[in-house]
Amino acid sequence: MCVRVCFILQYSSVNFSLQIVLFNLTRWYSFELSPFIFFFFLFLYVQQLILSLASTKHFFHSPPSILSPFLYYSLTCLGLFHAAKNYEQVALLCKETKHFEQAAELMEKSASMFVEHGTPDSARLVLEKGGKMVEKELPLKAVHLYKKASAIADNEDRPNNAAENIGKCARILINERKLDQAMECLKKEIAFHERSQSYPMIGKSVTGIILVYLHNDDFAAAYAFYEKSFK
Repeated sequence: MCVRVCFILQYSSVNFSLQIVLFNLTRWYSFELSPFIFFFFLFLYVQQLILSLASTKHFFHSPPSILSPFLYYSLTCLGLFHAAKNYEQVALLCKETKHFEQAAELMEKSASMFVEHGTPDSARLVLEKGGKMVEKELPLKAVHLYKKASAIADNEDRPNNAAENIGKCARILINERKLDQAMECLKKEIAFHERSQSYPMIGKSVTGIILVYLHNDDFAAAYAFYEKSFK
């Protein structure tokens, strides 16, 4: 089976090195190639394009839409691990172009692929990186990613990592004035610290919960929690 492909790419303000890459792609319109060979070489070119974009700071206005064939090829023709790495690369490109919502979604998809591949530690690291990436612009999305990272760490019996990520959720939620949700995260953090016997860290989380109670003018609950925690 052969296909005849014609690329029509419109992109302004692109530097000379990128023009060379795009020209090499458009040259293929006159050749008949098998789909597998064509998409394999297209995949290699797009990888170089991403590296060039990252180094020159010249970016597409909508990377996910432009690079969707690259992501589709990665998912269908490569292994899950390599596809996950490519999704992560495109997410980093989205971050540079200020597409934070799309960056977070791609990092989450990348993490799901790592989990399916059987490398949960890589998934956790991707989610942590994604949360840090969007923490300022999309704090609640960052909370979602950190919670998933904490859940993966919990499943892998890594209570220290689980406590660290759920603690990040609590701090963000406090800044967002979502105090009830923050309190739930702090209680989970205490439970993780108890599992890892990190007793000095428990006091910090307990203090946070007491301060939340005091902020809500619930002095009785604050005192009761203090008595319960320091028995």
